[in-house]
Amino acid sequence: MRKMETEPLSENSSWIRKLKPKLVPPSLNDNTADADRLFRGLRSELGRERVTADFDLIKRLPAILRKHEYSVNAVVVKDGDRWHLIDVLGPDVPDLHGFALDLGSSTLVLRLLNLSTDETIDEISFDNPQIEVGSDILTRIHYAGQEGGLSRLQGMVIERLNDKMEMLAERHEIDGRAIFGMSVAGNTTMTHLFLGLAPYYLCRNPISQW
Repeated sequence: MRKMETEPLSENSSWIRKLKPKLVPPSLNDNTADADRLFRGLRSELGRERVTADFDLIKRLPAILRKHEYSVNAVVVKDGDRWHLIDVLGPDVPDLHGFALDLGSSTLVLRLLNLSTDETIDEISFDNPQIEVGSDILTRIHYAGQEGGLSRLQGMVIERLNDKMEMLAERHEIDGRAIFGMSVAGNTTMTHLFLGLAPYYLCRNPISQW
């Protein structure tokens, strides 16, 4: 299996970043809430851009910040005009990793990436298991309209993909907790099936639907 390398991009070009905001623990003179304190630090690192987070993570922030004495790394992902906080980790964490998937109708190409250095670590290709249902897109669209067909088509790809991602991570001794993102590219039908969206109308005349 070939190992590929790409020219490193600037740190600010990545859509997933690991940041180490400068945080001062709360005191009688500064009783700012933990979430506001962290967001303020992140906005300082990101150039005052908007930062959001899920409520489940916000609930856990007080314990996480105190466990690490407010010396933490934050993982954020670019989402439109904002940065979304997806995890808060201790001071010593490995590089961020992710996957890129070319979702072809006959072949899937999967790359393992180091998101901190923009290096392509490894790449593999393998048959799309949906070929078992049909080699052509139309057959799969019709099959997806049958009872349980859509979930089976989606499950076939997800199961095979999970196996291959786990294999690549183990091959390069990467902890699954260091994998934070995945980019998927494919045609409209393939992305519908991947996401579990009904592709029924993709092959039909728009006018005839009304």
